[in-house]
Amino acid sequence: MPADSATPRSKTPLWIVLVANAFVLVVLLGLGEIAFRVLRVDFVKLQAGGKDPRDAYPLCFREPDEPLGDAFFKRTGGQTWTGRPLAEALPLFHATDQAYADEAPFTLTFDREGFRNPAPLTDWDVAVVGDSFTESGYLPFEQIFTSVAAEASKLRIKNLGACHTGPLSHVEFLKRFGSATSCRHAVLAFFEGNDIRDAERETADLKHFRETGTRPSREIPPQTSLIKAIWQTAKSVVKGKPAVRFQNATFIGAGKSLPITIKTPPLPENPDTLTNEQHALVSTFLDAWSETARANGVKPWLLYIPSNPRTYHGLVRYEPNVATPLREWTPTALPALIQKLCEEKGIAFIDTCPALRAAAEKGTLVFNPIFDTHLNAEGSRVVGETLATALRR
Repeated sequence: MPADSATPRSKTPLWIVLVANAFVLVVLLGLGEIAFRVLRVDFVKLQAGGKDPRDAYPLCFREPDEPLGDAFFKRTGGQTWTGRPLAEALPLFHATDQAYADEAPFTLTFDREGFRNPAPLTDWDVAVVGDSFTESGYLPFEQIFTSVAAEASKLRIKNLGACHTGPLSHVEFLKRFGSATSCRHAVLAFFEGNDIRDAERETADLKHFRETGTRPSREIPPQTSLIKAIWQTAKSVVKGKPAVRFQNATFIGAGKSLPITIKTPPLPENPDTLTNEQHALVSTFLDAWSETARANGVKPWLLYIPSNPRTYHGLVRYEPNVATPLREWTPTALPALIQKLCEEKGIAFIDTCPALRAAAEKGTLVFNPIFDTHLNAEGSRVVGETLATALRR
């Protein structure tokens, strides 16, 4: 046999190579998954440069996360934020709409209790409690409806508004932060768009706390899964950034035609379809409001704030892709129901619906036009002057 001859090596089948490599990959991924979970590496913060990604959002769009009482939350006191909240929010939500180019920057400041009041405010005549419509974190301080009402009525008004809160939180705010030597009036700003649902959520949270001793938390748990991080990254690379168009209607009034966002479902409740439990819940939180105000020695009021579907009804042309429930929605008798309950419980009722509607019929937008559907500066002025007129009376 020749010296340079050799026995040929057997070639490993391709499928075995692929299976072996896949096995090694699975093992490495498994070890990595275990290691990152043990080390509590937060991939969300890692992708955001080590920061909480919520910090990129304007302060008015962040949930209050400081625990209060058994199941409530408020903002941490002393926070400030400077910028253009509506203009800066649009790209964060991948909006393709062009809006708020003329929005001026301002500094959003919260007092030591976590509310929008000038410091120091040691005494006041009126306490106004509510959700994001009362906080108005997208408006400069002088444009909040409580500031407008204070200027017009010459009364000192304390703003106790916080976004992502409901009527049960508002009763708690009044108990803890509403009393003052000169205070004679307490106003609950009721937003028809979500306050009943917020009360349902808060009631469920309270029930859970009383049964288990566990209060709700607004802390975001760390995302420690390597596999999930790889999947999310791959998906974002393949799909790219989503593009969202928030305009779903055109406002038509007094010869004007303006792009707007109409608040999408869930829409304000219809009294005819409220369940017995929802009826009882509304009555319960109004009782709690009245009793808390009277215990503080002040007169209870309710300021009714409508959503923009009610205010703009009949003044809009919807986009073709708008869902039927929104397109066919007609104003319900919810204001009349709330007014009736307030009268039964001795709560003075202030309806801002007529004044906002009158402004809209003259061709004036009273809510932010695109994406955010809270009161704009003009709507806030209308609500503030309506409140001042009632308080002066």
